[in-house]
Amino acid sequence: MAQATTRTPQEQADTSVRHQSWIDRAVDGAFLFVTSLAFLVFLVASLPHVAYFFAAFEPQNVDGTLSDWWWFVAYLIAGAINITEFLLSIKFARELRNATYGLPWYQKLLPILGCVLKFWPFILLISGFSWAVNLQHAREFHSDMLSTAESVTVTIPFMPYIKTWGDLNPYIVSAFPILNIAYTLMFDSSRHEGNLQPVSVSKSQPTTALQPASVSQPTTLSDLQAEMLKGFQSIQDANVQAMKEMQRESVKVMVETLHHLAGAKAPPQTGTSHLKTVGKKPTHIRKGGSNYEEPIRKLLQDTPTITATEAGRKVGCSHVTAGKILAGLRVTITEVADESVLTERDTAKVTAPLQSESA
Repeated sequence: MAQATTRTPQEQADTSVRHQSWIDRAVDGAFLFVTSLAFLVFLVASLPHVAYFFAAFEPQNVDGTLSDWWWFVAYLIAGAINITEFLLSIKFARELRNATYGLPWYQKLLPILGCVLKFWPFILLISGFSWAVNLQHAREFHSDMLSTAESVTVTIPFMPYIKTWGDLNPYIVSAFPILNIAYTLMFDSSRHEGNLQPVSVSKSQPTTALQPASVSQPTTLSDLQAEMLKGFQSIQDANVQAMKEMQRESVKVMVETLHHLAGAKAPPQTGTSHLKTVGKKPTHIRKGGSNYEEPIRKLLQDTPTITATEAGRKVGCSHVTAGKILAGLRVTITEVADESVLTERDTAKVTAPLQSESA
């Protein structure tokens, strides 16, 4: 059996908003328009009444009229009172919604109580004042147009001074502030349900740091923070990977440089160093010997590949004597060359004539 998946209230609300038909949207728009228009109507109806109340306390002219300036001041005061009542009602509704959003009913009690204590004392004060002013205006200008209906007896337990409809009608007709509050709350509720409700979009397509989402958009602040954290994490991973690659390349270059330097120092001495080694005075050659030894040594230094016959002919001795002297000198030079690490090429040049003579 397939398991039933439970959805949060936010997901259910998003689904209901996403599946709204054009009729539902039209009804929501019409309701928003009507509530806004109703507030304007009540405001226009209440402004002259409140302004008349304040104008009654302003200095009048000799003929009993009031100057335009005092009427202007009276209307400003009336507008400030009625518009403040409207804005306070909207502010209360929004604060209450934000304080209780996503909470179960038993956790909403304290936030509701806090919002009520914060806003409603002033709302009730302004509304009560506006209602009292409108009631006085209604009693002042109450006519006999409904004299027959207002003669009917009315009994209200908590209002014993109300005897007929004529006594009750001024309270009813002056209830603009109460209607203002009611329409304001409905106006804000319509905005919340129709226009302010976030619409969730499919999140099936993954996004990366290099390819930002074009269709998927975060619906709440937590979703936005999660997307930002994912982007920062991807960028950090990319930076770490790049640093590792750079370190790897640096180590590789350093190893190659060390190998190159070691290879440059490793080759043995050639050319001049070999000649210096050959020209170095051997320490193991005996002091005594034939008189031909010194001339043959000079010939060997000048021509390392000289043969015994050539050396004997040049110094005036037999090739046997010259061969013995050359053999002794070459053995000594070979030992010195081994200690000085001669190259294979120089060693071959020195030993080749000896090998040919021995053969």
